[in-house]
Amino acid sequence: MGIRLSTVRRLAIAASACLVLAWPGGGNASSATGSAHGRSDAPNRADAVAVAAPRSATVAAATDRVSRARHALDDLQQRLRVLRTTTYEGDHSILPAAPAESLALRRSRRYAESAANAVMTHLSDAQRELDAAEQEQKQALADYFAALAAAAEAERVAQEETARVAREQAARAVSTPSARPTGGGCAGEISCFLACTRAHESDTAGGYQAVSPDGRYRGAYQFDQTTWNSVAGSIGRDDLVGVNPATVAPADQDTMATALYEMRGTQPWGGRCG
Repeated sequence: MGIRLSTVRRLAIAASACLVLAWPGGGNASSATGSAHGRSDAPNRADAVAVAAPRSATVAAATDRVSRARHALDDLQQRLRVLRTTTYEGDHSILPAAPAESLALRRSRRYAESAANAVMTHLSDAQRELDAAEQEQKQALADYFAALAAAAEAERVAQEETARVAREQAARAVSTPSARPTGGGCAGEISCFLACTRAHESDTAGGYQAVSPDGRYRGAYQFDQTTWNSVAGSIGRDDLVGVNPATVAPADQDTMATALYEMRGTQPWGGRCG
């Protein structure tokens, strides 16, 4: 028995379904003016992949799997459309009445209908493969940016220890460690950028729990919620979407700031600490 066209359309549709931080307002969170606003080019999954895939074999492999799975699904959907056209050709419930069908045409329609049913079964498998591939890609992205942020934090700690030893050896006090600058000049060094940004945004106003006076910007890097959600979604951290940045673990806040910095540079922070 043939499958109704409306059912086929529903199956085809179902099968095919698969920023800004607080702009610095002249100081830390306690004196922020709240001048930041959401950006029209908020980070997305493509941005995260563009940054991570050339540097991570795991992300590259997961992205290749997604591409192959999506291509396979598209191919099956195209085959189904062709077979459905053959199946309903000459069907008087779909098209106007036509002359009596020949035996060859009836056989062709019967074959096309059987093949279409088989393709729809494969469509379900293809959709599951695409879902699994996308989940693998999201996890690979999340792991990549977490590792990048962790490495930056380890470097910062090492730099501060080196500075401490140097101060002791020189027997003089240094008011600000070299690893925690308050101005520009990080030259692309992530650990320097993170420390510098915290010094401007939150160190004297609550650190990782900082909240701007108007409540809009939160956490060590003063994300607004819209940008936070965009970054979290782009790097596969769906568990952080909608979560108040100031309540998130420091390591995760570092990861989010690192990801945004990798995708957008210092621009979301007004070009500071570059």
